[in-house]
Amino acid sequence: MLAVSQGAHLVLPKEFLPGTTALMVPKTSDGRVLFGIPWHDRLILGTTDGAVPEPVEEPRIQDHEISFILSEAARYLAKDPTESDVLSCYAGLRPLVKPGHASSTAGISREHTLLVSSSGLVTITGGKWTTYRRMGEDCVNRVTELGGFSTAAFSNC
Repeated sequence: MLAVSQGAHLVLPKEFLPGTTALMVPKTSDGRVLFGIPWHDRLILGTTDGAVPEPVEEPRIQDHEISFILSEAARYLAKDPTESDVLSCYAGLRPLVKPGHASSTAGISREHTLLVSSSGLVTITGGKWTTYRRMGEDCVNRVTELGGFSTAAFSNC
């Protein structure tokens, strides 16, 4: 049901992207997105799509991800970043709803999906951290509808 994608992020000194404006490159050399976001006198650089064969409890950024982000970012930043400029790095996993046709995680939708089994079990999957409230609302609304509950019961929530 899921395709797992790993996001990799680097934190650099702000001097690499002075100012308060973020940077978004919609298509890097391999077709992924690259972004740079000013954050607390630092710069967060990232990309969000590296396929992961098996999810792990504690995802770790890979050397090739660091190299890729640094080399792509060098084309757009005030100066070329190197590994010694990296203050910290982190990685996270995103659960994507697996389609039948996409060959890479970059082509998979970030939307969430609600599924209802023949027994009435409601499953919500996919989505992203920034849409968790909408996902919760959609799930509660669907359960309310399927269970025949009155929406008045939730009006004070």
